[in-house]
Amino acid sequence: MKKNQKTIIVILANVALLGYLLCSIYVFYMAFSIGYGKKELPQDYLNQINEVLMYFNNGLTGMVGGIVASGFGIPTAVDSNHRKTVKLTQLGNMISSNFEDPTKERLGFYYALTYIVFGIASILVWIILQDSTLPNITHMATTFFGMLMAIVVSYFGVSN
Repeated sequence: MKKNQKTIIVILANVALLGYLLCSIYVFYMAFSIGYGKKELPQDYLNQINEVLMYFNNGLTGMVGGIVASGFGIPTAVDSNHRKTVKLTQLGNMISSNFEDPTKERLGFYYALTYIVFGIASILVWIILQDSTLPNITHMATTFFGMLMAIVVSYFGVSN
């Protein structure tokens, strides 16, 4: 891979995660400030939110999940004892080109952990707020749930 291509991938992966974090925090905050303690979502809730951030959050939820699945899905010729280290390092390679392998493994771990924590949080917010949940929260939760299968399969390398 050329250096310019690697740089573009690293920048996109990091910007995607940063955007995902910021948009998700905004969505969680708005979900509770609009829906907490109500039986259903108010009809005028769209007047209270930034719809652009909501749409970006939907896209970034899928994009960050795809990055995690892609990083884990790169084929390796490693036995199962080293699979965790190799998979996390592969994901770390998509996030940084400047650190040594132990740092890349940690970066990969934190990248995947962030996606998983925010995905589980979206499911919990949906459970807590129920019918008063913003549609964006339900989109985050279902996208995370769908990407989870791809992430698990690519991490464990399920094959015939």
